[in-house]
Amino acid sequence: MDILGPYNYDAAVREVATWVYQKKQDIHPRELMLVGLEGLTSSGKSTFSEALEGNIRSRGLEGLQIEGDSFHQGSKKANRAIQEAIALVESGRPLPEGLIQQIWREEEIRNQIMGWCKDFNASQRERGELALHNLLKFKEEGSEHSKTYGISRDTILLLSSAYLRHIPGFDLMIYFDVFPDVSAERKVQRDKQRGIQRDPEIPRKMVKLIEYPLMLRQIERFPLDPKNSITVDINDFEKIYLKK
Repeated sequence: MDILGPYNYDAAVREVATWVYQKKQDIHPRELMLVGLEGLTSSGKSTFSEALEGNIRSRGLEGLQIEGDSFHQGSKKANRAIQEAIALVESGRPLPEGLIQQIWREEEIRNQIMGWCKDFNASQRERGELALHNLLKFKEEGSEHSKTYGISRDTILLLSSAYLRHIPGFDLMIYFDVFPDVSAERKVQRDKQRGIQRDPEIPRKMVKLIEYPLMLRQIERFPLDPKNSITVDINDFEKIYLKK
């Protein structure tokens, strides 16, 4: 694995966009391409994905960014599952199986996005409409809505979420690698920015006891294909390293 950098933020976006663009030209010139962006909470996935979308568009392709949290189970349900998992771990029991599915509606990602994209690429259509339903706004129950996106064979669809590598169908994967302490403190700061009133030890426990061990388990069980994946070391937004 080559380690490149350090890059400042904009340069890192350009480097990753170049890698994605070249893969599209080399591997899927006439197919919709699916790129997963995964990483711990507050690792920078969504913001980076938005910048990546813009850079891809500047190269003449159709970038489309979809936020995986749109398929969240909802804050109340997910937080309840996480608090139950924290209690189990603190009592000395192992991290429960199926926790990802208690936080995200994974089957809807598989059916609404992965399934649709597979069918589109297998068809003779040049364009299509990807209609997504039951999407949440800001992980809030009761905010369900639908949204439709225009898709073509020049589209690079960017889906960002915490855990994606176990879901088949992605052409490329971008892993955002941050230390758990960095993720936890960014999460605490994000709560403050959003006016969320809660003990800062809660998000720290969520990351260190649940999210990070769960990521390590995912990495062990579902290793990425080195030819079609890249790791973004984003512990420092102004000193970013790329591993590929």
